[in-house]
Amino acid sequence: MVLSEVWYPEGWKATIDGKSVQIIRANYILRALVIPAGEHIVELTFEPSGRKLAGIASGLGSLLLLIFIGAMVFSHYRKVLD
Repeated sequence: MVLSEVWYPEGWKATIDGKSVQIIRANYILRALVIPAGEHIVELTFEPSGRKLAGIASGLGSLLLLIFIGAMVFSHYRKVLD
């Protein structure tokens, strides 16, 4: 099977019937899989390498934002009560 997308090997994973298979380059710029004859389930998934790091950074940024907002609200109510 040849996929008509530009060859970009980083982050792509392929399975045939649940078994991991190698994605190969076809015609210099396309991706391809060697699929045996018969009926199969082919799955291609894309998980960029920076996705986990971006998720962690996003979570930490959100946590820091919530802490900052909480500190501002606490500071405001403390001034009101004094």
